Amino acid sequence: MHIKSHSYSHDEKSVIMGKRCLEEWLRHASGMIVEVRTSLSSSHPLVIQMVQKGIKVVFCSKSKLDNLVQTDSHQGIVAYVFSPRTLFSWKDFTNGGLLLLDRIYDPQNVGALIRSAECFGISGIVISKNRGCSLTPVVAKASVGANALVPVYRVANLATFVKGAQQHDCQAIATVQPTAPRAVSLYRFEFPKRFVLMMGSEGTGLQPLLIKKADVCLTIPMHGKINSLNVSQAATVCLSHWRS
Repeated sequence: MHIKSHSYSHDEKSVIMGKRCLEEWLRHASGMIVEVRTSLSSSHPLVIQMVQKGIKVVFCSKSKLDNLVQTDSHQGIVAYVFSPRTLFSWKDFTNGGLLLLDRIYDPQNVGALIRSAECFGISGIVISKNRGCSLTPVVAKASVGANALVPVYRVANLATFVKGAQQHDCQAIATVQPTAPRAVSLYRFEFPKRFVLMMGSEGTGLQPLLIKKADVCLTIPMHGKINSLNVSQAATVCLSHWRS
């Protein structure tokens, strides 16, 4: 599963933060790190690695980092990186899966979804340009650096993307509640060679138009008193079954 168009834009920069996130970028995409700003000491192992790789390191106060990323959860290190920018092309999409996120606004959930997608080998993530969380520093930290490894495609219209997927022999799979019409148990389903797995927010789920367009509606059987999972948990269960 590989999409050849995964590349980086030297025209646009993003901000990432957190020690583990920076460690993964340093390991897999160090050439895309433009500048690091940190309140850590010059003797910190992560700072030493950055310096050794020739990355510009600027020392500043914790309060300046707070202002830069609008949160105090940066763990003392923030970086400007060249933005991962991908141009999706169906001709470059081999057998595998895409994860489509609809109206998911919590950055922690989006980051966790990117992390799960990378762990299970999803070829790319599709998000809306207008409906959902953008790729913020909080998303990057929550993904633990997986945002450096998984292509994220921002599209103008999710329904149009799904229609295009179906025209290219890619099955559209919606995740729904157990009581929803057409619901099929995940454990009775065999994933096709090419698919788009569509995940909606825990509160509102997928928009009705995407469910209507779906080739299959999957549900995860619940056996406890709580009848729903967090969206990142649900995605992990589905992707684990795909790989089983």
